[in-house]
Order: sequence, then C-alpha cells, then structure tokens
Amino acid sequence: LSFMLCLQGSPHFPHLIEFGEDSQNRYLVQELLGPNLSSLRRSTPESKFSMGTTLRVAQQMLRILKEYHTIGFIHNDIKPSNFLLRPGSENFLVLIDFGLSKAYIDPKTGKPIRVKPFSAFKGTKKYASPNAHIGLDLTVRDDLYSWFYTIIELSSGTLSWSHEKEKVAIMKGKRGIVKSQAFLDLPKRVQDIYAKIEELGIFTPPDYDTWIDEIEQSFDDAGIERPKEYDWEKLSPSDVMR
Repeated sequence: LSFMLCLQGSPHFPHLIEFGEDSQNRYLVQELLGPNLSSLRRSTPESKFSMGTTLRVAQQMLRILKEYHTIGFIHNDIKPSNFLLRPGSENFLVLIDFGLSKAYIDPKTGKPIRVKPFSAFKGTKKYASPNAHIGLDLTVRDDLYSWFYTIIELSSGTLSWSHEKEKVAIMKGKRGIVKSQAFLDLPKRVQDIYAKIEELGIFTPPDYDTWIDEIEQSFDDAGIERPKEYDWEKLSPSDVMR
C-alpha cells in the first residue's frame, strides 16, 4: 500500500479507489485492469507478438520503468504478467505487483541507499537478472535485464531457458542470450541496448529516453511497419477472455 500511495496521480500505475479496514479485514479497491501481456501473447495465433507491437510495448515499458525508478523504487519482478492493459488509454500499459519492490533512494539525502554485499534471490527465475542468481543486491539495472528478457519472449514466443528448472541451467541460457536466434531477430538498435544494460554500473542512471528513440528509429532502419493497431486489438473478445 505504501508503494501504491506514492504512485497515485501517474497514468502508469493502478488508480487506487479506496482502502481501509473493519473489525475483521483490511481491504483495497483499485481500478479494473487487464488482461496481462503474458495472457495476450498466448492468445495470438502464433503465441507471439509482431515486431511492430513488440517495439511499441518495449517503449511503453521503458517509460513506466523510468518513472518508477525516478520516484526512487526498484521493482525486482519485471515480467509480462505484471503489465496489464488499460484499454482505451494512450498509456495502455500499467505496472502492478509491488510485493518485491524496494526503495533505493534515501528520501532524506536523495542519494542511493548503500547496497548489501549479499542478498537472497528476488524475482522470478525465468526473468530475473543474472545478478539475482549470484546473490548480488539488486539495483535499477536489474529491472532492465528483466525488461529485455520480456521483450525477447513477447517477440519470439519463448525464452531458450523457459523449460529449465535449475538456476545453473537458466544462468547458462541468459549468458548465451546474444547468440540466440530470438536475440538476433531483434533490430540491431535494440540488440545494442542489451550491451548498454550490461555496461551499467550499480547506480549508473540508464538513458531511457535515448533508448526509446533508438527503438523508434528501428522501425525505419529495419523496415518495420508502425502498427495502426496492436496485435491484441485484432483478437476476438472470446479469444481474449479464454
């Protein structure tokens, strides 16, 4: 609740309607949102988004992460199922699930909070940053690793390590991501963003706006048609509901 209260007034997060408690329960009411990106991807005929839709989603996710990080929070569980649709809105995606989030900016000093030398694993193994697997305390850059894995899954329909259960095997897949066909199928400018994520220091601020522009330029460089409607807008209501 404390995180949601800090996020009110932004179009990128759920609108809180009411909260409180009675003699037996605590309650929270927020706007109705959805479906999520994972469900929508699986609803498409090939279980993946077109590159045009993927790039637009990637840009919107970056705008959301920029605002969340600027406020001073790290999400720690970025994945397709934590982005819901807000139908009919220009800001068509909403980030949810702040249970693993943490503040990384000290509100008194305005400076980053000192990182721990070791931290327990946080996140979802499939999408978590490599740093989460080796026990590092997570920072802004780690949300961006998860963002990139999300983009690959949306565009290709899968991640090469999706079937793996053990962290060692998952880490191997993540380390070899740049050699995967799903990575190579992305526009070159988008591929280059991954290298920039890897170069980020613990508290280096990402250049979100430049990356959003790079993605926009990818449409022209790669000859990708800018979508007039998103893939899920082509689905029948029954497909989406199912």
